[in-house]
Amino acid sequence: MNESLSLEKLKAAISGNAAAVRSVTRLQPAGGPGSKVFPPTHSGGVYAWEMRRIGNEVVPTVLLDSVQSQANRMEQALLEALHANKLELPILAVDFSKDFPDIGTVTTLDAPHRIADALFVQSQFNGTKFRDSQIGQAFSGANIRNATALFQYCPHALVFGVWDSTGSAGGHGNKIQRALESEITGINAQKGLRTSSRLDPALRSNPQLYKSKDGTWTTDPDNAERDRDGNATKYEKKLSNLNLGNVTPDFVRYDPQDKRSLRTMYEEIRVGDVLPGGITIDYAIQMTVLSLPALRRLRFPVDRKETRDRNDAARTLLATLALAAITHLRE
Repeated sequence: MNESLSLEKLKAAISGNAAAVRSVTRLQPAGGPGSKVFPPTHSGGVYAWEMRRIGNEVVPTVLLDSVQSQANRMEQALLEALHANKLELPILAVDFSKDFPDIGTVTTLDAPHRIADALFVQSQFNGTKFRDSQIGQAFSGANIRNATALFQYCPHALVFGVWDSTGSAGGHGNKIQRALESEITGINAQKGLRTSSRLDPALRSNPQLYKSKDGTWTTDPDNAERDRDGNATKYEKKLSNLNLGNVTPDFVRYDPQDKRSLRTMYEEIRVGDVLPGGITIDYAIQMTVLSLPALRRLRFPVDRKETRDRNDAARTLLATLALAAITHLRE
């Protein structure tokens, strides 16, 4: 039985003892069952593998979209909805358009650390250093027991989390935990092989390169620099470094400069091993959870006085903001 989540039900969940609002979505690759998907690569060109319990089985899974990445996507979805006048939301922005038009304006929905990002902390507000401004001082004084300032100037930071790690307290600066988490995981994942090949339409074979007299390169030995013995000096770089030449079909292998093996919890990749090239999965799961206890930790005093009704009202608004982020991302 499917029931809609009304505002009254949400208010009751916030003020009561409900644990979470949860959304579980089963996904398939765009190409259909059996087609490859390509997870994000991590250091060394490998995927984030895990063994997870699904039902009564422990199966190999791979991370397709992380909590951090999903948060960025939801924030961008909120920003698009804001620009489309589908919602109203207070945000801060740093305007680079005068000096750096290619950057334009960066908002707290764009910056990776939200209001705590260096782009804001190192900026000015009406000619005053941000930290010394009214908004900056209000942010510096905010914490879970007094989240009113963040609620006023950057409410999504209370949903996605924020850490004032560069303030006067350094690493002990105020930290608001993330209340909304979402990730996408591929289930029963099997890795494929990464291949490489290229046919250069201008070259039938890969010629020898020589260092030219002007310091660049040439394929003509008569125009090359000469060593002490009068021989044409070979060019140190390969055609592939110049985005030219043919690449014989082959596998892409792990070959880091430090020549060390790469170990994760469930596999070891050694120098010379073929790197994974996409995966096949039975299906993917997008798990999205809004933690209501995380919202209940936040308090919203005004003039140093707080009331239960005000706290519940602010928490409910933050919950609706989180649900709006989930909805606009899905759309």
